[in-house]
Amino acid sequence: MVLRDAAVLIGAGILFGVAATLAAAPVLRTMLFGTGSRDPMVLGTVCIFVALTGLLAAYLPALRAAAIDPMQALRTD
Repeated sequence: MVLRDAAVLIGAGILFGVAATLAAAPVLRTMLFGTGSRDPMVLGTVCIFVALTGLLAAYLPALRAAAIDPMQALRTD
């Protein structure tokens, strides 16, 4: 459940980020050296890196939360 919610947010962030990058390509062209502003290899690599980092950031707390006994968590609330 936690990972699914995180995956939806990560996917939406990647979609909006790629759209913003493609829209801002003319401005970004002046700041990039050695690569194009719409290079699919760079965009794909960055998207994969962001997705893996986001899923790892969601997985670690989800793993810790799954290890807690539900009755103990309810008692402390």
